Amino acid sequence: MLSKKYRFKNFDFRKFQKSFKISDDIFILMKIDPENNTKKFSVVVDKKNIKKAVIRNKIKRKIYEIIRLNLDKIPIGYYLIKVKEDISKEKFKDLENKLINLFKNVPNNFCRAVN
Repeated sequence: MLSKKYRFKNFDFRKFQKSFKISDDIFILMKIDPENNTKKFSVVVDKKNIKKAVIRNKIKRKIYEIIRLNLDKIPIGYYLIKVKEDISKEKFKDLENKLINLFKNVPNNFCRAVN
């Protein structure tokens, strides 16, 4: 599991409304520039798409584990990852490749204030 220093705590997620967005068939990745040089992540799995909380939590754990294993490949920033569909039966390596490809396509110098 990703340590708590890399996760959001009492953060105003409305700041992500004017963020850089990139998506594929499974994920929507949003990025805003950080207040300090840190990486922070949050994973959102909609109740509308996946009804059972057990499955939603399983998906979140998978994504946080992918982030933890590839933390050095991810640029500095605040990230919100939304899951579009049920990926609980997807293979871990496939999910990892898709998510890392999204992170590679995020520009490092994207500037939007976090105020």
